[in-house]
Amino acid sequence: MFRIRSANGRDPLFLLKGRAMSWSISFNEQKQFIELVLADTNSGQDIRDATKEGVALSKARGVSRFLVDASKMHITASLADILDLPNRQYFDEGLDRNSRVAVVNPESDRSKEATQFYETASVNRGWQVRTFSDRSDAEDWLTAAGSAEESP
Repeated sequence: MFRIRSANGRDPLFLLKGRAMSWSISFNEQKQFIELVLADTNSGQDIRDATKEGVALSKARGVSRFLVDASKMHITASLADILDLPNRQYFDEGLDRNSRVAVVNPESDRSKEATQFYETASVNRGWQVRTFSDRSDAEDWLTAAGSAEESP
């Protein structure tokens, strides 16, 4: 994966298999979670691709905690695309049911509504997902001892 700059010169884009991506994924060794950074515009295909890569990295690293930094994201994915994540894709990718996903809310109102819809849809389907306005709160929730048993 190579870091490049978007056309607007501010938000990072990434290359994966020769295709520009509006997200990046890494493993935080110190805190033991997968970090997904969503920047620029994210379509339904982008969130499906990011989810697939994130779940694969979590399996390779043996972790089940995810920090999704969506603070600079502008989403174009439909509600159906978002609903597909907890409804189908998590099962198809073999995501551990005990996984935790902390999402740092985007700045834009429309994108924030989308992440809150994602949280509600996921929790209603039994997944441990929470949205946060502050990154440090999101990290604290992910790294808290016994966090899998805490309620939102």
